[in-house]
Amino acid sequence: MCLEEGSSASYLRVMPCYRAQTEGSATYYTHSIVLESGKYQGMHIHTSAVVYDKIIDTEDPLLPKCLRTGSTFEANVSAHPSVFIVYKYGRFEESDKPLLKTSNPFRLYHPQGESFILASCDQQKDLRGATREDNVPLHIPYLKAMEDIGSDPDPSNPFNHNAKGVWCFEPLHRSTQQCIPWNSPIRVRHVPSGLYLAIDTSKPIDMTNRATEANEIWYTTYLVEDGMGPNQSEFADISFLSIPKNMIFYIS
Repeated sequence: MCLEEGSSASYLRVMPCYRAQTEGSATYYTHSIVLESGKYQGMHIHTSAVVYDKIIDTEDPLLPKCLRTGSTFEANVSAHPSVFIVYKYGRFEESDKPLLKTSNPFRLYHPQGESFILASCDQQKDLRGATREDNVPLHIPYLKAMEDIGSDPDPSNPFNHNAKGVWCFEPLHRSTQQCIPWNSPIRVRHVPSGLYLAIDTSKPIDMTNRATEANEIWYTTYLVEDGMGPNQSEFADISFLSIPKNMIFYIS
């Protein structure tokens, strides 16, 4: 449920962690703080010391994948506060407004094919045993041609837009946001599914009978999770795609 303005139960008060800091004093990056509930005085945000998936059934098909990572902890309110450290996430100047930033959503359009690049929004499709008619992995991006209406299709027409085609760039570390300069390393994330674009560099596509430019090498792309799950063998067919270097791209 999303409340436009929030309720009093969602208010938090930033409080000093050490006696050397006083209430009302400035808070700076790298300061240690505790978060007190604005509604329930003396109650603070607290994180458990036990990994969440140690006390649940990780094989439960109804359990979201985000709780199967092996590093998910429960957050609650308690009289015993947890200490948090303030880190800079992103700060942009007025001059940065026209620049492309990480987390800005966009669509990928192929002008020759008059198509958008789409992918499945269902991150857990593979867990339900779903298959594709062509027997290829489920999470492979594909081109979706715009409808032929007798005239040149307009890629800016909202009728041709699909939620499956929303992407964003992400820095190598998700704890920050930034403007994207040329030739900087980034990752490409599929917004609806939360999966990352990765390249299978171990198996070049055979283009012998297709028209290609000289010295071109073609590879298959997949959408993968950010790291292997606790039950995924490192020798699984596409586990190597979760290696960070296979998910890094450069804008040039």
